[in-house]
Amino acid sequence: MSELTPWHKGDLVSFDLETTGIDVFEARIVTASWLEIDGTTGETKTFEWMADPGIEIPEAASAVHGVTTERARAEGHPPAQVLREINERMASAKERGVPIIGYNLAYDMSVMEAEGARHGVPITQDNYIVDALVIDKHVDKYRRGGRKLTQAAEHYNVPLDNAHNSSADSLAAARIAHKIAQRYPEQVQIPLSELHENQKRWYAQQQADFQKYLRGKQASDPTNTDAPANIPPQWPVRRPGDDDDANNSPYAQAPQAAAPAARREQPGWTMPQGKYAFQNEDGSVSIYKVDKPEKGKWAGRVFLKEQLEGELADIRGADAHSILQRIQKDPTAAMATYGHTTGNCGKCSRPLTDPESVAAGIGPVCASSI
Repeated sequence: MSELTPWHKGDLVSFDLETTGIDVFEARIVTASWLEIDGTTGETKTFEWMADPGIEIPEAASAVHGVTTERARAEGHPPAQVLREINERMASAKERGVPIIGYNLAYDMSVMEAEGARHGVPITQDNYIVDALVIDKHVDKYRRGGRKLTQAAEHYNVPLDNAHNSSADSLAAARIAHKIAQRYPEQVQIPLSELHENQKRWYAQQQADFQKYLRGKQASDPTNTDAPANIPPQWPVRRPGDDDDANNSPYAQAPQAAAPAARREQPGWTMPQGKYAFQNEDGSVSIYKVDKPEKGKWAGRVFLKEQLEGELADIRGADAHSILQRIQKDPTAAMATYGHTTGNCGKCSRPLTDPESVAAGIGPVCASSI
């Protein structure tokens, strides 16, 4: 992959497992899917495996992925063979510098490691990883609702017709990662080595926050025994004997580099209050609302919201800074994109009816005041 080509536009692979359970040290592989995507043509090649896990597949697991013990015994291959063939693909991707994409890959890669140890098959574990779940939770931290693959697919408008089929899940994960890269370029369209290290830190902090939340619930309700003592911070591979306390992770506790002054104190954003939009590479349009209160305790501050599924969701921190910076470069053009998309003026919200205003995407009076 050329250093000048953003990773999401180059060759990609996506990986997913369906297993016998949720414990990474006890789960056995049942099915696996490896999807290769040509960054030039968009063509895909899918490689699929079914393994005989050597144990009974719990009914709850079969209900999720549809593979019964009887079917796995009749059609599945020996686990060691499946592991070797998957690992050959991993080694090839590493050699070519192609990232492995998935959704919650901390699970899949940890299961691969445990299964490899169980069957004497060394697993390549130093690939560049793009975990769409970790990245989504970081770039859109305050989004309401769950973060399951089906929910993320719906949020990013990615089709997922056969959830919990490893092939369908791996394709959806690749598409979600691509959408995230388009929507948050400054945080995600960065060198793979940097993105990989960032995900280690993001994941550890996410786990530490989750652990803090669970312990808070347990402290307020001593009868609550659902909160585990420790939450593992390791990403993308967890091994037996690793430190399982997320709050002790050096990634979660490492001092953060000082934020640039522009993020410690709000810059002098000069774009007017109103609505703006940008067209994404896939043809979709992202719409934003900039609020600049003139009175009250928030006077002089700038707030950003994104229109998502008919609702306005707050955007904060580095994400808001990145988008506001993009609007600041050419507010007239961004407001015109909003007008062309909705038929309303982004500054005064009135319908655009005059032919000149419709063509410009903004009313002449409003345009003169930007």
